[in-house]
Amino acid sequence: MSTHETEKTPDRDGAADLRKRSRIAYIGYALEDGRAPHQAMGAIFLAANGHDVLFLATSSEPTPHWVQSLNDLAYVSFKGPRRRAGLSLIRRLFKELRTGTIDCVYVQGAQQALLCVWVPWIFPKAKVFYHTQDFKPFITWQYSMAEKMLSRRSSKVICNEINRAKVMQLVHGLPETPTVIRTSLPAPWPVPGREAKTRENVLAQIPEDVRGAAILIAAGGPYMSRRRSEELVRSLAHLDRRYCVVFTGMGVDNPLRSTCLTVAGEAGVRDRVVLLPRLGYAELLALYAACDIGALFYCDTDLANFYQGPGRVTEYLTAGIPFVTSDYPGLELLTLKYRVGEAARSTDPEDIARAIGLLGAPADESPAERAIRLSELAGTGLAYEQDARRVFAEDFSLTSPDAYLAHPVWRAIAEDQSRALGKT
Repeated sequence: MSTHETEKTPDRDGAADLRKRSRIAYIGYALEDGRAPHQAMGAIFLAANGHDVLFLATSSEPTPHWVQSLNDLAYVSFKGPRRRAGLSLIRRLFKELRTGTIDCVYVQGAQQALLCVWVPWIFPKAKVFYHTQDFKPFITWQYSMAEKMLSRRSSKVICNEINRAKVMQLVHGLPETPTVIRTSLPAPWPVPGREAKTRENVLAQIPEDVRGAAILIAAGGPYMSRRRSEELVRSLAHLDRRYCVVFTGMGVDNPLRSTCLTVAGEAGVRDRVVLLPRLGYAELLALYAACDIGALFYCDTDLANFYQGPGRVTEYLTAGIPFVTSDYPGLELLTLKYRVGEAARSTDPEDIARAIGLLGAPADESPAERAIRLSELAGTGLAYEQDARRVFAEDFSLTSPDAYLAHPVWRAIAEDQSRALGKT
């Protein structure tokens, strides 16, 4: 067994009262450089509010440097083959629970539910929180069964979207609807501004005659069928030549690269599709800020896609760009309620083009004014803390918002991102 552990977690004083300083075993997805932070936000938030968090994960990736700035978070990653790493994690969690020093076991995601389903039965007095950001019933029976068993015995169940939460209650037979914490960036998460160099690197790959007036559409990742990438590419044929789409994660080793180029060629828009390699998280946010519109489409193939609540919502908004999205109930309501974009039938390239055209057309507010409004919304009403403070205040003592915002972890993350962008 190989592990990486940060600074030793400080000793906890006081009884096992969650409203005092608590010791939390957080079982989550691994912390990795270049990855979105959404799955780890519960651990970061609670540690930044002064609680002792023991973060257990399985991963062979190096630990991000900024983790060292969270003195209240001890991060342990179990390396090796998946099964062996999982068993090592279970042994460590069992050992911690047996000592009686853990006040709460916080389980993040169905994959971790499979590793922790035994906790309420062997330690019936343990307080368990179960949090899912990607509720997908019936997709993988092992995960679904583990999630059902664990959520039924949890003190608190958290979902990331209200429609998903209601369906989760009905499917798993829960006594009440899970509470909701949006998958959002926290207000103090550093996001690069709109930089000319990043935009110029993209513009260099499109026709020279449209570079000055180009409207760049961030696809939000690689070409994928479940994200309606083909329909997005074909929508360009119904828009003027200024509109171009930018995919990431499309290096020469991506098997769908040729498919994307074939579709673009058939639609006559090959020169308006930009394929970039995989980018780190800081680079991805910088790309969003350099674009003009974001794309947020999903196939209506399962509950998780139909009732989406993705982190890209606040990633786009923090970067200051509106987005076009599928006209599914949750996404369309959010989009129109907050005036952050347009909804379209994601199976219809012409309707996608209509929605994109509305966002690209002159509006009452200038692009700069819109960018300010969207980024302010992402940092206030839609920020992670808006839900997290409400939900966690029921069980944990929290520091003042000012103290949380002043925590050194945010500066450390900003420094890490600057290094990733080659600024330091």
